[in-house]
Amino acid sequence: MKIFHDIKLVAKIKKSLPYLFQLAELESSRAGKIVM
Repeated sequence: MKIFHDIKLVAKIKKSLPYLFQLAELESSRAGKIVM
């Protein structure tokens, strides 16, 4: 049961990752930095 919970958690993280990268890109472009 724990493995299933972990899979759901990982899926949630993977879903939110693109959003986090987009947010970081916006922040850095606002600050005039280049995202690696």
